[in-house]
Amino acid sequence: MNLNATASRKLSSDSFLIRPIEKDDLLELTALDHGSRENPWTKEMFQKELELPFSIHAAVKDEKELIAFGVVWQVKEIAQLIQITVIPDRRGAGIGTFLVKHLMKICSQKGCKIMELEFEQGNIAAKKLYKKLGFKTVGFRKKFYGNQDAILMQCAL
Repeated sequence: MNLNATASRKLSSDSFLIRPIEKDDLLELTALDHGSRENPWTKEMFQKELELPFSIHAAVKDEKELIAFGVVWQVKEIAQLIQITVIPDRRGAGIGTFLVKHLMKICSQKGCKIMELEFEQGNIAAKKLYKKLGFKTVGFRKKFYGNQDAILMQCAL
């Protein structure tokens, strides 16, 4: 069963294209992730992700480069947002919102009823994005990220 069948249709806006992650993206994904966050994935981790039957993923490209990606795991009727990363100099432009909405739509089409996620309590931009998309705080994990608590959020799809 190809969980990315629905995602294979290319959605676009005037300035970027969104589509499933492809093997040819691995080096660019790794570079983007290394330049965006503290604990980036390796090329091998991305490769394994593409092989997981329950992984739903998307890459966002502008006219010249990969600018964002997202990964969701489908666990029965629950979509777990594993990672979303937007290249630092493109943050705040609505790309993250576009990407999460796209992933929510795909997950809903695949039968998911809820999307859940977690992030560091100090990540104000993430909290603002997810609240804007209808996510509600459902819990915390104490000291989950070293000295930072994790905020757990959910949204009905």
